[in-house]
Amino acid sequence: MSELVGGQDDVLLGMQADRKRAALSGMAARLSQKVGRSHGAVLASFLRRERLGPTAVGNGIAIPHARLDGIAAPAAVLATLKRPVPFGAPDDDSVDLLLALVWPTADTKGFVPALLGVLRQLRSAELPELLRQSRTAVEAHAWIQTFEERVGR
Repeated sequence: MSELVGGQDDVLLGMQADRKRAALSGMAARLSQKVGRSHGAVLASFLRRERLGPTAVGNGIAIPHARLDGIAAPAAVLATLKRPVPFGAPDDDSVDLLLALVWPTADTKGFVPALLGVLRQLRSAELPELLRQSRTAVEAHAWIQTFEERVGR
């Protein structure tokens, strides 16, 4: 996950969102800057994916993701929300921790393994709580790196 969430600029703590679309829009705004696509294009790709089924995985966590044409490399942004929002999770918990991921459409091999790796890390008992308790983006990114070093990628 640390390769995708490259540094503190990729961590948004206490993001304001009153509903799912607002949370996705906030994530799309940051990702659009990283990958050189418009905010609208990134948001539309997330909304298309959400129509297939919610990307919430339970325990207050969602992993919105999409494949995009015209981007050179994958990118991700991690966010905590100031207040949890309903996301259609299987356990009906509202979401307050998100990792949004965009992946180049041309890369047909790396997407699923990367998504499964992120899911495995965020389903751990420890990492999500450490991220939720982080006071700074630097601290959150350090927790990701420490977790990966301890448990292996």
